[in-house]
Amino acid sequence: MSAPNTNRRPDAIGIAGPLTGVRRAHASLLHRACARLRANGLVPVLLDDQADPATAVKVADRFVSSGVSAVIGHFNSACAEVTRSIYLDAEIPLLVPASSKDSLTDLGGVFRLCPKDSEQARLLWLCVKGLRPADFEVVVDGSPYSERLLDRIRHQACTSGSLRVVHVDDAPASSVCVRLVLATCQGAIRAHRLMGEAKWTGRAVFSDDAHIGAFAGLCTDHVGLRSYVVGANGGFEYSVDLACDLVVKATADEGTGSITSWLRNCGLFSKCGELLGASWSLFKLGAGTRRGEWIATTSPG
Repeated sequence: MSAPNTNRRPDAIGIAGPLTGVRRAHASLLHRACARLRANGLVPVLLDDQADPATAVKVADRFVSSGVSAVIGHFNSACAEVTRSIYLDAEIPLLVPASSKDSLTDLGGVFRLCPKDSEQARLLWLCVKGLRPADFEVVVDGSPYSERLLDRIRHQACTSGSLRVVHVDDAPASSVCVRLVLATCQGAIRAHRLMGEAKWTGRAVFSDDAHIGAFAGLCTDHVGLRSYVVGANGGFEYSVDLACDLVVKATADEGTGSITSWLRNCGLFSKCGELLGASWSLFKLGAGTRRGEWIATTSPG
């Protein structure tokens, strides 16, 4: 158990996420947060958790010992889950811009700036609802993120056996017209490449980890393939910017007490720490997305 650090540095803010490792595609978001905090007179303390829970625990312990006043991160739910109690014991608020596991806010002290898995699963299921089981397949990459979303999709489908589930390295079945790709960004890129090589024609709907410029910059649809990505309104960039701006305001407003107290009373979060009004949208991969831009759409048509 971590005790509160009596040598707290009011201007020091921890930034935690994957600078290296399989989810390093999110590294640009970490540097974005650092630049935004620095521009507002705060001192970012950037540490690499490699999207690995064991490493994330070491990162959290370093933040506590260094006396940071808040932490922005971690950028995957597995890391946020194993560190949240460390920050809670140390009375350090954790602002999560991209960790969507539903239960993350259960203990308190966590302020989520993106929607939840359960809401994403509902949107994903709407993309195939009404189709015959033989007409679509669910694509996974074996990551905890992928398996968690698969469980949510099965809950939406009210079944554990009738879904056709395949791996990202499997070529798409010719009879399938829709693929739900529940994968990290790297897995999504592999799945998209395979669909291109197979010249598969249909609709591919990717989960939110692919809603970043690294995916859009590498993946271009061939004729007949239409790709969509689920993403938080405003994207991860909006969530990161909002986290930084809230910390800046809380730090500047010295009369309100701790950053945690300020966040609880700012009117933007529910009692359990969920951002009010946060929601998922569907975005189409199309013209302009090679620059990391997305086209909002209401349905995968």
